[in-house]
Amino acid sequence: MQSYVIEPQRIFIPAVSEVLLEAGLEIAEFASSVDFRSLLEARPKVVFADLDFAQGSPAETIRMLRTLLPDALLMIYTYDEDPDHHAAFGRTGANGVFSKATPRHELVAAIRRLVDTTSQRDRNYDHLG
Repeated sequence: MQSYVIEPQRIFIPAVSEVLLEAGLEIAEFASSVDFRSLLEARPKVVFADLDFAQGSPAETIRMLRTLLPDALLMIYTYDEDPDHHAAFGRTGANGVFSKATPRHELVAAIRRLVDTTSQRDRNYDHLG
């Protein structure tokens, strides 16, 4: 599944790449900040975003991503461990919110589950359509 990764700290790109590849995702593009025009052109199936350093509110950024990419899986990766914030990110359109404190094997498994659930849902829609 094609993914677009937003990681503002270039030093973490290799580690993020390894996690996503291990979870079965293809990485189509990396960006150091949210570039809505580029995202619209790329039309990725998955957006994996570290919004800890994004300009503006992470919730507003998620809301805009959801509006522009209604069918994409939006995965947010954050230092924020507040469950209320995670729930707010979900209400604004994130499909998954992952803490940076999550052990790697748990992160990989959670991403796989999210992708598998979405793939199954899409197959069901195709079957019903």
